Amino acid sequence: MVYNNEFLSAEWFGWLGTILAAIFFGSNYVVVKKFPVGDGIAYQWFMGLGILLTGYIAMFVSGFPNWEYSGLLGGSLWALGNVMVPTIIEYLGLGLAFLLWSIGNLLTGWFCGTFGLLGVDKEEVSSPTLNALGALVGIFSFFVYVFINPTLEDDKTDDPNGIFEAEEQESDNESNYLFKETKHESIKSIQIEDDTFAAKYKENKILYFIIKHRKRFLGIIMGISAGILYGINLIPFQRWYENPQTPEYSNSDGPNDHNPMMYVISQFSGIFLFSTFVMAVYTVVKKNRPVIYPETIFPAIISGMMWGIASACFMTSNGILGIRVSQPIIVVLPMVISSLWSVIVFKEIQGKRNLILLSIGILLNIASVLLTVLSVAT
Repeated sequence: MVYNNEFLSAEWFGWLGTILAAIFFGSNYVVVKKFPVGDGIAYQWFMGLGILLTGYIAMFVSGFPNWEYSGLLGGSLWALGNVMVPTIIEYLGLGLAFLLWSIGNLLTGWFCGTFGLLGVDKEEVSSPTLNALGALVGIFSFFVYVFINPTLEDDKTDDPNGIFEAEEQESDNESNYLFKETKHESIKSIQIEDDTFAAKYKENKILYFIIKHRKRFLGIIMGISAGILYGINLIPFQRWYENPQTPEYSNSDGPNDHNPMMYVISQFSGIFLFSTFVMAVYTVVKKNRPVIYPETIFPAIISGMMWGIASACFMTSNGILGIRVSQPIIVVLPMVISSLWSVIVFKEIQGKRNLILLSIGILLNIASVLLTVLSVAT
């Protein structure tokens, strides 16, 4: 084992993990910003491969840990939430989708740590009031971000090969056969399908309303579910960390010495295995013609490695500071980082109104983090 117990359990090391997690969570998608991802299924597999590679690095650093089977569960929970994201965005749009899974993520982790749910220890802080306010302010900031209208490039800039124009060209090229609808036509077709199907049930107004908007309802349910899955995916790790000598939570012969890196490979293997299962099913459904962009493969792997670094730091922060403290900060702070990328590098957020909303959102994020930190320090 490379690190000693005293070093890994130091509070400053937990805060360092929190900062690094926020930076990498807020930056890992930057490397794929200019590359097409299609329907996202193949992308999530290559991203999972990058995550697994980071897990192997953590394994070497930790001194070849024993396998922790609970990590497969935790990793699979996160991967399940991640694979739902493209569908959630398709049904709800990015703004509402982001709002739902962010709130679900923050509240799930905070409630588990505050009330000792799902088998984790009930965590105490110096000021429960400040801690609760920090979480609430963080949630309020999500609503502010939803009202920001980014200035995005035209769809064609993200589609350098012009494959979304296939329906106009009526091309028989096999590489374009999946893209005979534009993004906007695809969204419109969902509404038409809903209206046509729902028209059969007009006599029952309640049933008619539910059926007509069924995809929106499904998107809301999936958005909340994804947030909950994101919030609980580290619960198996937290139980293992809090019970280092309990066989129920660890198959090792001795204590884990509170080294979070020992758990990373198990968690990340769960992510990769579940992503591989999804990719296999997807490939069968697509009749061995999955949507894969060769130019996106390497950036997706790098994005996964960056995410893996962030998640490993997240585990360190969770173990040392506790879910009640680390979860709100690491869910909220990456929004500041990603917003800075959007403003400074990609110029996506422009105009007086948007910049004012962004400033308010960042100030609320900072207030949320400070309240959470003060809840421990006071």
